[in-house]
Order: sequence, then structure tokens, then C-alpha cells
Amino acid sequence: FDVRGKHLSEARHWSAPEVFGPRAHFSTSPPPAALMVRDVKRRDEGVYRCRVDFRNTQTTSFRYNLTVVVPPEKPVVVDRWGRVINTTTLGPHEEGDDVLLTCRVLGGRPEPSVRWLVNGVLVDEEYEHNTGDVIENRLLWPAIRRADYAAVFTCQATNSHLVPPKELSLVLDMFLRPLTVEIKKPAEVGEGGVLTAERRYEVACESAGSRPPAIITWYKGKRQLKRITIDTELAPIENVAIVSAVLFPKAMHDYIRRPEPSVRWLVNGVLVDEEYEHNTGDVIENRLLWPAIRRADYAAVFTCQATNSHLVPPKELSLVLDMFLRPLTVEIKKPAEVGEGGVLTAERRYEVACESAGSRPPAIITWYKGKRQLKRITLGAYDQRRNEYPAAPSSPASGALQGTALSARATGEVALTLSSIDTWCKTTNRYKRLQGPAHGRTVGLAKVDGVIGFTATKLI
Repeated sequence: FDVRGKHLSEARHWSAPEVFGPRAHFSTSPPPAALMVRDVKRRDEGVYRCRVDFRNTQTTSFRYNLTVVVPPEKPVVVDRWGRVINTTTLGPHEEGDDVLLTCRVLGGRPEPSVRWLVNGVLVDEEYEHNTGDVIENRLLWPAIRRADYAAVFTCQATNSHLVPPKELSLVLDMFLRPLTVEIKKPAEVGEGGVLTAERRYEVACESAGSRPPAIITWYKGKRQLKRITIDTELAPIENVAIVSAVLFPKAMHDYIRRPEPSVRWLVNGVLVDEEYEHNTGDVIENRLLWPAIRRADYAAVFTCQATNSHLVPPKELSLVLDMFLRPLTVEIKKPAEVGEGGVLTAERRYEVACESAGSRPPAIITWYKGKRQLKRITLGAYDQRRNEYPAAPSSPASGALQGTALSARATGEVALTLSSIDTWCKTTNRYKRLQGPAHGRTVGLAKVDGVIGFTATKLI
């Protein structure tokens, strides 16, 4: 910087091309004056002397020692087999494994320090020289635990507070065993925890703490269940895996009396017999004797009901009693044309009806004149509500009928007299017992005053 014979603003600058070239510049404004060096190189290090020559006074010199700091290169981490780790993930490792890491740093002036930090905490700062300018620090992290999962291992190299350290971080990945496994009790099961046979249940098996998510397999005894409905969901934060299975427990011999069942009889909804006994094998039996059935028992509902404390609602089978019923009444209706005396007029046509009620099946009505059956009969429509079936002879009255008795006869030996004609009607309800098993809800037909018996068996 030469200002001889010039104004300060017109001073001449010069920089040696082989040293600084255009990288250096002497600045006088603003004060104090300074030598500005851009893009400092390692070779720029050394002792610098500033000499000031005055016209009338002695020359003054100043010496400055320039130390150039060369940062180290970025650290490289290798595993126990000497393989370079090129990712930011370390592992995955299993619980109990030893983790051995070597951090290598090349270059740096002054010599850098190489250290290990785990989750930001210094754990190892003892390093050593390797061949050339390589510095190494080996870290042994023994018997890693579940708490070490996702720990951050950081290798850091630094040689000056003027620049931030060079570093490389790795996140530890691990395989984690399940902490818990639990079969959740279905909501429909009470405090006793007993399942009811033939009922559908959805049972959930829940496992937590596993990484990756646990694979849940269902077994019945030692046999793996294949055909189940599976619904898996994963909650990443809690690391919980849930597998739901729809199960249909069967009634098995080993559980035949868990709990003790009962078999009872009800008639028209009223309990009549609850004394049961164990038969051979797994059969529980209750025998009901219903003696001397009456007309009032017609259409009675006999219900066999099997239940236990966990069977809600109970299993049951109902039978409706069907019966043969004798006619209750048989009556010959007086024609409307006949007056109070009940005398018929010869050569005149009369329509006389014979009516029977209370029979099941409907009564068969037959007309007779004396002992001779009359064939030409007009049958009326059967009245189901009144259980009546009217019938009337269609032949006209004649003089030959005069002086005889007109009567009706039913199987109940009921006889009525109309005037003095010997024509009469007879009602019967001929029936046969049903052969084979009852169909639908009908138990069968039986005579009035007969005895009907049931045997109810139930395999629980």
C-alpha cells in the first residue's frame, strides 16, 4: 500500500500473485487500517509483519501470528464387521444384544477430538489415532434394553469453538417382545365367565409392547384354528395389536353338567312337573303323566322346557293336544209350518232339520224311518264356531208316516220326540288313531276320558 507523493485515496495497492493475489486487500477506511484476506487457505498460516515507513520518523513494525483452523471431515460410522453404516437407522437389534460402533474422522488441524453422545449425553470421549490422519473412537453399548429403543447415538468431531462440530447421528431400531397378551372376556359373559353352548361370541386377543406388531394365532387345545374371522388393528403410540375371533362354542360331553340342567313340564304356561332324573349317558329325562283327560283339556299346550342358570332364554318344545270329542247335543228342529201341537198334515212337504253340536271331528248325521235308513238327505254347511252340522230328509211327509215317532239318536244315546212319526236321526263321529309321529304342533287324537302320557327327553 503506497501513498508516497499521493493522497491517501489515491494510494497504490499491490498483492503478490503467488501468495494472495486478488484474495488480499489493505483497507484504511473505516479505521483502524486492516489487511483483509478472503477465502483463507491452510498455507496462509504463519507470522505476518506490518511495516510502516514514515518520511521524518523511524520505521515501525508489528508482527502477527496467524493460525488457520482446518475443520475435520464428516465422521463415518462402521459396525462390528467394519461395514459403513450409510443410513440414519441403527439395527434393528434384539433385546440383550451388544452394540459396537466405531466412529472414524479424517483430517482436521489442530487435531480434532472425537466423542460419543447418547440422547445428547456424553458417554465416551476416549479416542485414538489410526493410520494417517484418521482418528477413531469405539463405543460398546452392552445388553441393550427396551428402554434403549429409539435412542440417538451421535458421533461428534470438533477442533475449535469457532465452527460448529461435525457430527453423524443414528437412531437405534429394535425388535421388542410382547409385554402382555390377554384374551378379553366378551361383554355378554357375566362375572362367572361361563360361555353358553350354541351362542355366538366375539372374543378379542390383545397384545401390547411388541415391535413389529405381534402376530396373534388362535388355538383350541393344541390345534390351530384356521377358519376364524380376524380383524387386526394397530395403535402405533401404545404399540397394541388386537385380533378378534368369532367363536361358536359347541355342547361337549365334558361339559354336559356345567352347570346342572333342569327339565320341567308346563301346561298352558303353568308349571306342573319339575322332577327330572338322569338317564343313560348324557340324557336327562322328565316323564309327565296326565291322567283321565277331559273335554276341557282340548288344545292344551304341553311345553317341555330345559334350562340352566346360564341358558337365557331356555330351550323348549311345545305340543298342542288334539282330541276326539263326542257330540254334546243332538236335536230335531220342528218345521216352521208346524204349530204348537206338532201335528203334520198329510200330502204336504216339510223340511225337518237334525242338528248336532260339540263333536270333533264333525258328527256324521244319518236319518232313519223306523229301522230303514233314509238316503235322500240334504246336508247343511258345517258351523266351525258352534261345531254344528245340520241335516234334513228331503222326502215329503205322507199319510203312511202318521202315527209313528220322529226321533233323533246320537252316540250319547240322546233321544228327542217330535210329534208321532217314527223317523229319527243318528249322529256318530267315527275316527281312527293317527299312525306314526305327530306333525307340526299337534300331539295326536285321543278319546275323551282316555289317558294320555308323555316322555320328554333332552340332551343338554
